[in-house]
Amino acid sequence: MGDPLGRSHYPGIGAYGVVGDLHTVALIDDHGSIDWLCIPFLDSASVFARILDVHQGGSFAAVPQALDRTEHQYLSGTNILRSTFHTRSGIATTTDFMPVLTPDGSREDLETGYICRRLECQQGIVTFDICLDPRPNYGLSKADSPDRASESGGLSSDLRFAANREISWDHSGLRSTIQLAAGESLDLVIGFGQADLPTDLSTWFDAALYRTEDFWLRWLSRCHYRGPWRSEVERAALTLKLLTFKPAGALAAAPTTSLPEEIGGERNWDYRFSWIRDSALTLNALMVLGFTEEAKDFFNWLVNHAGVQPHDIKALYPLRTGTATQEIRLEHWEGYKQSRPVRTGNGAAKQFQLDVYGEILETIYLFGVFGEPLTDAHYRLVQGLANATSARWQEPDEGIWEVRSGRAHFTHSKVMCAVGLDRAVRLAEERGALNDAARWRDDLDSVTKFIYDHCVDPETGALQQSKEQVAPDAATLLASLLHFCPPDS
Repeated sequence: MGDPLGRSHYPGIGAYGVVGDLHTVALIDDHGSIDWLCIPFLDSASVFARILDVHQGGSFAAVPQALDRTEHQYLSGTNILRSTFHTRSGIATTTDFMPVLTPDGSREDLETGYICRRLECQQGIVTFDICLDPRPNYGLSKADSPDRASESGGLSSDLRFAANREISWDHSGLRSTIQLAAGESLDLVIGFGQADLPTDLSTWFDAALYRTEDFWLRWLSRCHYRGPWRSEVERAALTLKLLTFKPAGALAAAPTTSLPEEIGGERNWDYRFSWIRDSALTLNALMVLGFTEEAKDFFNWLVNHAGVQPHDIKALYPLRTGTATQEIRLEHWEGYKQSRPVRTGNGAAKQFQLDVYGEILETIYLFGVFGEPLTDAHYRLVQGLANATSARWQEPDEGIWEVRSGRAHFTHSKVMCAVGLDRAVRLAEERGALNDAARWRDDLDSVTKFIYDHCVDPETGALQQSKEQVAPDAATLLASLLHFCPPDS
């Protein structure tokens, strides 16, 4: 069965807004269609995935007829999305959010969540086409009609739908048309898991909206930045916060899978995992702004939940213990703008990426600068990581670009080993662990000598991609940003 509204167009990636509740994320296009949602968690199977197949992916749409243009914006200081639709007959807004109902951002029930939509007509008359077309388990399972429970991949993800006025569905049970005049509104809520939607939906909706706005404003109030790009910096921080996975403390690299690096290409990967490198960069950005709790949660996850072994650290880890990383192709979907294959899982989990040692050590060092004094447990992690770096820095790896053509001695990886050992030396000296500092300083000198002896283009004097490859590599620009070499080198 195709799209109930007869749509066949893929919006541009820039047309999407994003909302979330620190457990999962939804993508909403500029026509008012929720085209991506995995429940109950970010790494669960999708229930709406029109972004990956306009015909079979499924969506939850409230699309205004005769639409001329749309303006996306967020309520100031929040991850609540406000879309303004200008149609030939009037103007309407949609307010979309996923409720965050507790002060710390956790769900009251782990597998229970909601997605809320308020349609309001501001001027004239606006007619909305409503479509609730769930396609559970990556589109492989059949869902029941919207007002009944539906199974999704064996998970506890029953869908429940409620509105504050009667909805008359067509014969398919998936589509309806609603007309709103100026001053009229419609509240729509989907609950999943054990969600029990109230009879007085508007009152519940108002309370959920208030509590969610309050949560985001309180979180953002910790931001220290007061420079000229304040609104942009705050929006970036709010977006990064949506990638934190509250139940564990992990950080996802992205909320989606299989959006292509190149339209029509094959490099379409699942990023709903915690890459050590990406997580470290995210935490570094947040800590500079004053957000340190995320780093504490991440370190707790790293030590107690992810199963990280310093001597054999992986490039990425699942957000939840026991979640599979095996790479699987979803052959029944055509992919975003026919970019195939669509994948779940990521084979990079089997790769060795040497630079991640330096990434974590840099983050721990910055935590000590911007966060709190390091605990004994933190320093034991430093020792394990620094010792592993000393033992393994001479090995080739797949590197930051996650090549699948064989390992090499990538310059960026060696630079990050040097950066990590430098930070470990500083931390050891601060604790008076002079033996550790002396040993790691010797290894730092060895790595640095290797880089200048084997990873510099003899013609230009610039850092090259690897010992084996003279080609330039943008990743080596980090050498200056991380103080391996001076900016004018």
